[in-house]
Amino acid sequence: MHFTRPKLNYFIEQHGATMLHYPSIICPCVQTDGQATRNCPTCAGWGIIWSTPTTVKANITNNLPKKQFMDFGILNPGSVFATFKSDMSINNFDKFILQDTTNLITKSQILKKGELLPNATTAEKTIFSTIVSVTQLRTLTTIYIENTDFRIVNGNEVQWITAGPAAGTDYTIKYKAKPEYLIWSELPKQRNENTQVLPLYVVLTRIDMVKQDE
Repeated sequence: MHFTRPKLNYFIEQHGATMLHYPSIICPCVQTDGQATRNCPTCAGWGIIWSTPTTVKANITNNLPKKQFMDFGILNPGSVFATFKSDMSINNFDKFILQDTTNLITKSQILKKGELLPNATTAEKTIFSTIVSVTQLRTLTTIYIENTDFRIVNGNEVQWITAGPAAGTDYTIKYKAKPEYLIWSELPKQRNENTQVLPLYVVLTRIDMVKQDE
């Protein structure tokens, strides 16, 4: 079966997954060697600043038919294959958050009570930016209760209602969050069939699988 560009665009619009697309720009802290400043107060070491998001549609699958992606050595359990509409503008380092709450990520992270980022904002936040529910939050000896001892604010920040653990104490938070992805490699982004430019495709890497020093 051969798809035309209008047919593929229509299919994506009608059946694609809804995502928030955050366009990226390189942070001015990035040095000539391409490395970001680890304690940058703006990007927190990512080397990237993400702009205000827009809502887009994409066809998402875990099946990656292009052998060339495997040859690049970029596939891992956190990779998905996304096809966007042909008028979509995407670039390396752009971020995407899947809005479907039936396909959530379960994640455990260790945070430190009272830790701050270089810009003096809290570091008590998860790598995924949209927590849907908290399964458990605990130290070695104490389990804390959501909305009694703590609450989640701004999507992914732990805010303490009670005193909680002592400052500097490590604690684990297990939670469910909306899947979040980055374009983290230089990839072919366009395909052609019968001399026709078809919608863009790209491998998206789950944000917790990204190595910031790459």
